[in-house]
Amino acid sequence: LFLRYTRHVSAHAALYRLALGEHGSSIAVARLRNRIASVAMTGYARFGQDEADLGMPVEIAAASVAGSLPGMLPAWLESTDPAPPGQVAAWIWTARAGEAA
Repeated sequence: LFLRYTRHVSAHAALYRLALGEHGSSIAVARLRNRIASVAMTGYARFGQDEADLGMPVEIAAASVAGSLPGMLPAWLESTDPAPPGQVAAWIWTARAGEAA
């Protein structure tokens, strides 16, 4: 799910840079956080991950992912040599796995 999402962000990079950048919109960031939380919840359900697997309530895990991406995405998009979307999707899950440890 995050691979599909990072591909979307990459395809619309200029828009995401504006919305999430230093002079971006707090409304856009709030909507993005809500959407990412929804994607995370869908992913957890699809892969059968529950509170026991995640080490915290599913809603909290989803909020954690949603809270970190508005920082990760602009950093990725503004880098001089942005990594491919697949690598970024892997980083998202690596960051999430590090939280659970």
